[in-house]
Amino acid sequence: DLIWIPQRSVLLIETPSNPQAIRILQAPEVGLFVGQSEIDNDFYIVHTDGRDWLTNKRHVKKMR
Repeated sequence: DLIWIPQRSVLLIETPSNPQAIRILQAPEVGLFVGQSEIDNDFYIVHTDGRDWLTNKRHVKKMR
């Protein structure tokens, strides 16, 4: 599914408690929903900018 990720969302690589990289969006982006994080139920795995990232699921909206 395509998803909308709003501006100023935080994207993380690896785990929320020990991220290997952090990216804060300067503009809204469209990404691909990959799945639910197995490490933390509050996070989704999304694919954008050529990588898989973790982001808090309360900020992600499915596109229609």
